[in-house]
Amino acid sequence: FGCNHKIGFRIWMIGLIQIAGLQSIMVLLAIAAFLLPVLIVAATIPDPFAHCIHPDWVNASCWGYNATDATFAVQSAINTNASTVFVDARVWNVGPIQLNASDQRLLLADGCSLLARAGGFPGNGDCLLTISKVANVTVSGYGALLGMPAIPKGAFRMGVNIVGATDATVEGVRIHSTGGDGIYVGPADSHEYADCHNTTIRDVSSGRSGRSNGFV
Repeated sequence: FGCNHKIGFRIWMIGLIQIAGLQSIMVLLAIAAFLLPVLIVAATIPDPFAHCIHPDWVNASCWGYNATDATFAVQSAINTNASTVFVDARVWNVGPIQLNASDQRLLLADGCSLLARAGGFPGNGDCLLTISKVANVTVSGYGALLGMPAIPKGAFRMGVNIVGATDATVEGVRIHSTGGDGIYVGPADSHEYADCHNTTIRDVSSGRSGRSNGFV
């Protein structure tokens, strides 16, 4: 009787384990059946940043667009240090923008307007674009506009301010109604910045500047 009791107990335990294992499998299958459609849907939803960030370029629009103040989006894209920063064709009202990384191109789309926003340039030396102490930086914008029409005139409120830079290029843009010079090239402070070297200004028009259309 004792032997039969032990055998019966073992058979009962094996059956219980099998039942438990079957239930676990059924639970897992139920979970998989629930998650599979979710995963399929997630895989078909386009990544909102897929068109924004690539190994060698970024799109400023990925940081949002604020029609009143788009400074954050443009500056954030530049701060990634990507080799090309693309700004699409719309009106971007911004505060002072700093191109502070070497080996970078700011590409303004045809139809892009990068404008100084009202109230965003309190300092007499605040410039729309500044290229300072970097090398191999290009601002390219065939069909694009750089302007400061909402900013009071000020001798040092430049449209494009290039100081202490090497191999800087500005091409294709139209610069209009700046507070100071349309383009300034040189040392902002002879004690702090080195002179510029190999600066290229190509296919650029500049007019109605507060001081000079271009100063080198």
